Amino acid sequence: MRSIFKIVLSKLIGFLVFLILLGLANIISNVVGNSAFEEIVTFLNSTIGILFILTVLFMGAEILWQFPIPINLVAPVLNAGAAYFVVTFLLKLFDMIGSLAAVNISGPFEKIAPFIYILVIVIVLISGYSRIFSRKPRDIEREIRDRKRELSERRRAERRKRTEKVARDRRNRSRRK
Repeated sequence: MRSIFKIVLSKLIGFLVFLILLGLANIISNVVGNSAFEEIVTFLNSTIGILFILTVLFMGAEILWQFPIPINLVAPVLNAGAAYFVVTFLLKLFDMIGSLAAVNISGPFEKIAPFIYILVIVIVLISGYSRIFSRKPRDIEREIRDRKRELSERRRAERRKRTEKVARDRRNRSRRK
């Protein structure tokens, strides 16, 4: 199980690296002057909002998957929302590739796009909830018990540190007198 901090850090670093590379690509596109490269960079610039939303939704879902059953019920919904934006991004990508190749690639997809969106969202929701509810009750109970044990051990360690600090402070005060 990954910590929430590691999940957030890895997603943010990944998006930051993408932004840096996109910035470099913008600089290079001004120098190179290749129309295909400029169109790809323009496409990435125009879809940066979609990519940011994807990052946030996938990060939120991954964080929620780390929790036991009442909390992780929202994770498939976030994954389904992210899937919607993945399909949107792919359709825009097909459109951009078609404009580069001077071929209408996205034409057939325009007619069936609503069905693609619905199909992908339903598949993601079904697979997410089947993942949640296919777990055995004993596994869920064990996971909850382990989490409670971890929490109580952390609390004990914090109490021990506080007690040691208080004792240390008392010793220091008595030495000063």
